[in-house]
Amino acid sequence: MLPENQEELLKRAHYLAGLTVGELAARLMTPLPERPGSAKGFTGQLIEIALGAGAGSHPLQDFPHLDIELKTIPVGWNGKPRETTHVCILHHAAGASFENSNVYNKLRRVLWFPVEGEPGVPLRERHLGQAFLWEPDPGELRTLREDFAEIIALLNARDEADEESDFLISASIGTALHLRPSGSFQGKRVFSWYLRKDFTARILENAALRDMPR
Repeated sequence: MLPENQEELLKRAHYLAGLTVGELAARLMTPLPERPGSAKGFTGQLIEIALGAGAGSHPLQDFPHLDIELKTIPVGWNGKPRETTHVCILHHAAGASFENSNVYNKLRRVLWFPVEGEPGVPLRERHLGQAFLWEPDPGELRTLREDFAEIIALLNARDEADEESDFLISASIGTALHLRPSGSFQGKRVFSWYLRKDFTARILENAALRDMPR
């Protein structure tokens, strides 16, 4: 069931903090994946179910009535992100601006949910962290906008008749936001937007500093 308001969503998220993935799966009567290869995305799906997220894979926020997107983020023992964060699939590049893009739609308000992600810890024993709400500040927003504009300009400049032009899209482009292949559909490569680990690490650090006792 969708949370009625932001307060209810945060209350549900804070209630999950400290649980292990195994404990949450048991509460939701959901079996754990039998093979490690099928475990990717499992924890995020569990948390979506527990919080009542309703958008699924659609180009909407997970909680569209609250304008909030949910992003789980695996972290190591040092508190740093273990991997880049998937934002959304690239759909159309021509004429796109940051403010009318799904990238902005997904990142304007995010409920970050840290999850223990050390490879040596079995999935069922990994703990859920304390979720927090984030909105990009003016500096973060400027960086995201500039990265988006640079990548979109490159996409619009490529020769659409040249099938090899996709190789011009380098994952090295972008300070916080980058684009890289994320799969294939009907024989064509699919590209997705991702946030770099350095960028999300600063988000986590700022949240930790904000929550420190004064």
